[in-house]
Amino acid sequence: MDYYSILNLEREPFSNSPDPAFFYPSGQHHGCLQQLELAIRLRRGLNVVIGHVGTGKTTICRDLIRRFSGEDDMDAYLMLDPGVPSDSAFLSMVLELFSGRTTPAIWPDDRKKEAIKQFLFEKSVAEKHTVTLIIDEGQKITPSCLEVLREFLNFETNEHKLLQIVIFAQTEFGHTIKAYPNFADRINMHFDLNPLGLRDTIALIRYRIQASGGESASRLFSTPAMLAIYLTTRGYPRQIIHLCHRILLALIIQNRRRAGWQLVRSSARRTTAYRSLSPWRWMTAIGTLTLIGALLLTPNTWFRTRWPATDAPVTTAEHASAPVAVSHTATTENKPALKTLPRSDVPPSPSGKSTAFLNTGVPSAVAAERPLADAKLNVQTSTTMPMPARLGRVTIHPDETLGQLIQIIYGQFSPSYLRAIAEANPHIHDPDTLNVGDVIHFPALPAAVRPLPVSVWWVEFTECQQLDEAVQALKRLKRDRIAARLVPYWNPEKGMVFSLVLMDCFYDRHVAEVALSQTVLAAGPQAKVRSLWRDDTVFFSNPFRPVPDLTPNPS
Repeated sequence: MDYYSILNLEREPFSNSPDPAFFYPSGQHHGCLQQLELAIRLRRGLNVVIGHVGTGKTTICRDLIRRFSGEDDMDAYLMLDPGVPSDSAFLSMVLELFSGRTTPAIWPDDRKKEAIKQFLFEKSVAEKHTVTLIIDEGQKITPSCLEVLREFLNFETNEHKLLQIVIFAQTEFGHTIKAYPNFADRINMHFDLNPLGLRDTIALIRYRIQASGGESASRLFSTPAMLAIYLTTRGYPRQIIHLCHRILLALIIQNRRRAGWQLVRSSARRTTAYRSLSPWRWMTAIGTLTLIGALLLTPNTWFRTRWPATDAPVTTAEHASAPVAVSHTATTENKPALKTLPRSDVPPSPSGKSTAFLNTGVPSAVAAERPLADAKLNVQTSTTMPMPARLGRVTIHPDETLGQLIQIIYGQFSPSYLRAIAEANPHIHDPDTLNVGDVIHFPALPAAVRPLPVSVWWVEFTECQQLDEAVQALKRLKRDRIAARLVPYWNPEKGMVFSLVLMDCFYDRHVAEVALSQTVLAAGPQAKVRSLWRDDTVFFSNPFRPVPDLTPNPS
């Protein structure tokens, strides 16, 4: 039996393979991905990401490829090992990667370069594709091959580079770049990846447990245990994953239910990356544990934000004047195919993980644990104006499914949402099978937020006052090939509002403004860059994390 099933997990949570499904978007990793994606779409040429072993370079590389995989005009080519002995062999490797055919051994280097140039002109100019060469393990590139890459960057039109290059390399590549200023001068974006901090280390562990179907990371790891993991691994993601894997194995072997500080230390001694903690690290650990204990004993009234219990379920506001129920809604379960008649081939809505939020003026990078069902937490707002019990209603159109609408409106699918919608729509006898023209009412299910002290910006296209109108506007944006999402929210000043924003949020205002400039003509005159909402805003979908693009195709 697989060990993760023994621990009531659906899949391996700490696999050492770079699975994009387990990619935890810490602030720096998410920012790196955004900058890379934007640089490639703007065809800026050469981009370099440098980091120590195990900082997440390969995972970012795979996630970058995944982002482009569904777009026909984005061609990404991955070179896993650029360590060839000569520039001639490197040219052959690139040509074979582009063409899919073996390069004749008798071809001189000039002919190989010309063939690559012709390929790039055909793809980039004639077919208007964006061609990207992604190189992993870039520290293996020889100086002569660097010169070949520099020559590739000379293939350009008056508007853009024909080839986009992204190099992921270990720290020694930085010394190579400094030794070749002609190459360094061509770099558009240079990003240094660093180890995770304590907060992101804990969030990574929680995220992987949740992505594996686990109820809560705290069930398997105590707070001192997660602190010990951070101190032992120093925040390197690969070491964190390897150590957590060994800890879970130890739990099974020793028939224990939860890992503590000592179990982490004993498991760490069996890893090759183990280092004994220096005295100052022990003192830091003791001080941190003392601080955490003091915070846990501090009355809730001392804090601006009340933290909801992680095992409280989703509830629906039953009356217009009822207290607002704050919900943690994150873990997605496998769900049945929800189809619309007469269509018979609608696939099930894909699962997705998301974080639930109650806006306190700052975003969260930590996913909530699981759907909620009974406990309520009152949201204190600046007025007694009641929040509506429903977001609104949507009329089912052809090619729309209930699963898709739940994902679009709430940002994720969960059986708890399905149950709440069934209760709000007693006229629907079978929610698994809907007819075109059916009217579905969507209850107001608020979300909770944990503060993160960073600035965030969104590209907002427009705001709608009605839910059905917002869903149709989202379909129009998809028709214009704009990756947008819906953010329903309520506050005492504006009431219920449905904001249409770009799929990703931005940690740099300038980057957001550049993204806006690329879509403003298609988006309309109301498009703008906006920052945080009011402190008393109640969200019904997490605006800080992207969601799968499940918007139905426009009819």
